[in-house]
Amino acid sequence: MAEGSAGARAILSRPFFYDTFARLVGGKAVRRELAARYIRAHRGSRVLDIGCGTAAIVEYLPNVEYFGFDAHPAYIAAARRRHPRHHKLWCQDIASAEALDVPPCDIVLAIGVVHHLDDGEACKLFTLASKVLAPGGRLVTADGCYMHRQRRLDRMLLSSDRGKNVRRAAEYRALAAAAFDGVSLNIRHDLLRIPYTHVIMECSNVARPNRDSEGDPGRARRGSVLQPSRKQEGLSDPRRDPFLTGAALGVCDPREALGRRRGSDAVEGGVR
Repeated sequence: MAEGSAGARAILSRPFFYDTFARLVGGKAVRRELAARYIRAHRGSRVLDIGCGTAAIVEYLPNVEYFGFDAHPAYIAAARRRHPRHHKLWCQDIASAEALDVPPCDIVLAIGVVHHLDDGEACKLFTLASKVLAPGGRLVTADGCYMHRQRRLDRMLLSSDRGKNVRRAAEYRALAAAAFDGVSLNIRHDLLRIPYTHVIMECSNVARPNRDSEGDPGRARRGSVLQPSRKQEGLSDPRRDPFLTGAALGVCDPREALGRRRGSDAVEGGVR
C-alpha cells in the first residue's frame, strides 16, 4: 500500500487527529451524502467495509449487519471503542483479507481506499469485493480523482494526499471493470469544504441463480470470500471493450485492463 507517512501526514495515522481532520474538511456531510445517495443500505443489509478506518460510516447507516477491516491497528481499536456492539472488526490488510470468514454481503464499501493501493492491490480489492457480494449486491467506492483541465488547487491538494495512487476516472473504471460487469461513475467537486475532486463508483455483476442456495435466493450460500464468484457469460466482446478485457478472461490483470487506457481521459458520458 503506497501511503505518504512523513511530516504532517503521519499525524493522521492517529485516530483522534484523523477524525478531527475529517470533521474540519466536511467529513460528516460527505458520509451523510454517500450513505443517502450512493450506499442506500436498508435495515438488515449485510455491509462489508474495506479499509473501514474508525468505522465512522456506521453512524449514517440504518441498523445493518456490519463487517469491517483495516490495516491500521489504531483505527480498528478506535472503531471497536466507538461501536462496541460491532464485534466483526478486524485488523487486516487487503493482501490477506481472503482469510476472513465473511458471509455474502449486500453492499461492499471501499471509501477513500483505492487511491492508497497500487494496481495489483486494487485488483485484489475488486476481486475480493466481487467474490463476497451476494447476487444483486453492489460495491461502492469513493476516491480522489485527477481530471482534464482540473483547477490547479484541486490538483495540488490531490497530489498532497496520503494516498499516492490517485488516478484518472478511466483508470479507476478499468481496474473495477476487470472484476465487475457493470461500473457507473459519478464525478463530484462539491463534497468537501476544500477544493477536491471525487470519483464515486458503483460496481455490480449481473445476478445469476445459485443452485447451491436454498430458501433464500437473495443470499446465495457462498460461505466465505474464499469461494469463487460466478460471472455472467457473453456480456461483452473484449476486443470491442478494453474496460472488460480482464473480466472476459476471468482474471484481474491491471496491465491488461489498463494497457489501452493509459494516457486517455475518455470515459462514459464525457467525464474526464
